[in-house]
Amino acid sequence: MSSPKTWLQLVCIASKKHHEQIETVMDSAGALSITWQDAEDNPVLEPLPGETPLWESLIITALFDSGSDLSLLSKQLDMNKSEWEIQKYHIEVLQDQDWERVWMKDFHPMCFGENLWIIPSNTSTSEIEEIQENKNAITVLLDPGLAFGTGTHPTTALCLEW
Repeated sequence: MSSPKTWLQLVCIASKKHHEQIETVMDSAGALSITWQDAEDNPVLEPLPGETPLWESLIITALFDSGSDLSLLSKQLDMNKSEWEIQKYHIEVLQDQDWERVWMKDFHPMCFGENLWIIPSNTSTSEIEEIQENKNAITVLLDPGLAFGTGTHPTTALCLEW
């Protein structure tokens, strides 16, 4: 039986001004993927077609194979820290998981309107029973995902409430 796959993940917080240089050195080091996230709380709302707006402060995350040597990449980031406006970065080992299911740990039963409950399948039996004790409760066992989304989008929530 093979051991679970591990990955190396480099997380860098930097200004958007130099994201291309940072991504170039990450790519040169063999990054399998590079993602951008907002490092603050500044939403990007409805960009026009073809636009890819970025936040002023970015979290740039790169994923590498566990056997990757990231020492040269670390040196390049350290040498250019001031010039590229890198606030900080770190490298961590990321264990392989059932990625399609692990994110659901953050979702809990949600009530819409007065009595409609959407309950993810990972909810404990006791929590389900507690909800069902309310005689008016209508419960639907449904995992958040592609067909339903998370239920938190305003239009989905309004439809469920209705």
